Amino acid sequence: MRGMVLEVLPVIGLAHVRCDDGSVVGVNRDTPGVEFDRLRAGDALELEVLQPFSRVVHVRRADGHAPRERISVRIQR
Repeated sequence: MRGMVLEVLPVIGLAHVRCDDGSVVGVNRDTPGVEFDRLRAGDALELEVLQPFSRVVHVRRADGHAPRERISVRIQR
């Protein structure tokens, strides 16, 4: 699933991402994928989401950059 970072909250280690299907997920410092401290609003991401709980288990930059660090993601409804 693809998505775009809406906001990054570095103090609490959470970033909100709007997915192509309209859902919003939360990415945190423990989700495997990209370096959390480099996430910015507007970044395009590719997310691996498990159903039925819509938990993101892996994330990477959609712009082709290699993953560098772990980040965890959860859907906010």
